[in-house]
Amino acid sequence: MKVVINTSPLISLSLLEMLDILPKLFDEIYIPNAVFQEAVVLGKGKYGSVEIEKLTWLKIVKITNTDLRDSISISLDYGEAEVLTLAKELAIDTVIIDEYAGRRYAKMLDINVMGTLGILLKAKEMNLVKQIKPLMELLVRHKRYINRELFEKILTLTGEI
Repeated sequence: MKVVINTSPLISLSLLEMLDILPKLFDEIYIPNAVFQEAVVLGKGKYGSVEIEKLTWLKIVKITNTDLRDSISISLDYGEAEVLTLAKELAIDTVIIDEYAGRRYAKMLDINVMGTLGILLKAKEMNLVKQIKPLMELLVRHKRYINRELFEKILTLTGEI
């Protein structure tokens, strides 16, 4: 499976020191140039920037359909707009976005959406992680927002309650 990933999930996985699970879960992982700029260039000195820059399996692509990106960026930030544009350009049917507005917009474009927690669930299904609860707790401690209802739903799904 090919995916296009946004900045927030990359940073969250970096916080968890779990960026290396992505190539175990997906065949090809793409980011548009705007996400690289946001995470590595503008994010220089912030958490995850060095780790993300070193990822040799991450395919950084410059989008070509700037009209689509510009129309999407009326509602979303440039990173999310380029993630959705790149998914359309490369005919990739799944994006990894955490922000609600980006997820909603992806669904309007008939693009499947997964977030950081979806990655953790998939990793648990493949026995790459033993428990998700401590990972979610660490994300919350690092000010990554997880809706309480979703937090508990995942614990129920995984039998960690």
